[in-house]
Amino acid sequence: MEPGELEFSTVKEHRDWYFVEYYPPRGADWLASLNVVVLGAVEEERVAHAMEAEARRWVARYPGPLMVSAFAEVGDLISLDGVRDCDHLMAYPDADSGELHVEWRLIPDAEVPGKLMTDDERLRVYADVPHTYTSAAAREREFREFARSVRTGRRLVTVWLIIWLAAIPAGWAILQWAGPKWLGAVVLAYSLFKAAQQLLKLIGAWKPGRREQESEEKTRRMEEYFEECERNPEGFQRLKFENLEREAREQTRHEVRKLKEEST
Repeated sequence: MEPGELEFSTVKEHRDWYFVEYYPPRGADWLASLNVVVLGAVEEERVAHAMEAEARRWVARYPGPLMVSAFAEVGDLISLDGVRDCDHLMAYPDADSGELHVEWRLIPDAEVPGKLMTDDERLRVYADVPHTYTSAAAREREFREFARSVRTGRRLVTVWLIIWLAAIPAGWAILQWAGPKWLGAVVLAYSLFKAAQQLLKLIGAWKPGRREQESEEKTRRMEEYFEECERNPEGFQRLKFENLEREAREQTRHEVRKLKEEST
């Protein structure tokens, strides 16, 4: 098999008040990781017990070093300060006896046995996990295609800027200078019409259409929001944070619904 990278899919399962995401090791990484995503407010001691139980479950299922962490549904790491010595749990089977070691600390590389470093070892342990294999040549082709698309995008943007900032104004000036007289009259009439329209709006005689009213109302709201944000920047930051939290929570709940549907 030519040099490349073996990549396994993430394994997700739903429990009662949390769900788990298991990430097999990839590339030069020797450590698998497990995220316990807690739904709602749960006591830290209960979270720690769940992490320990999941560590035993997953190492028995896929023998190899594992790090377990817990996250709230908005994506924040759950602190276990006062409950455990560390926020992260590491588990690995003993190379000789097979006994499971569960430790609440980040263990140095040299202390961890049984690392799954070769593709053959990982394919044996994760036989039931879908995987893909990308050869070095294929990865190089993907990179070249991506680089080519970036260069093409830059060229298109450059051409568009030249047309918009240089070609169109120059062409319009030439057209006005060398064009027929009626063109100047049309431009003048249009300018007078727009000026009259603005005047009628100012005195209240112009009744804008529905689309124009919607556009003006949207612009007015945006200006009000901008003024309020300038007056209360702290409140604006809180609002942004609350929106991000709500989006993260909705995304997590959507993930939970998918896991429940798949399990049933």
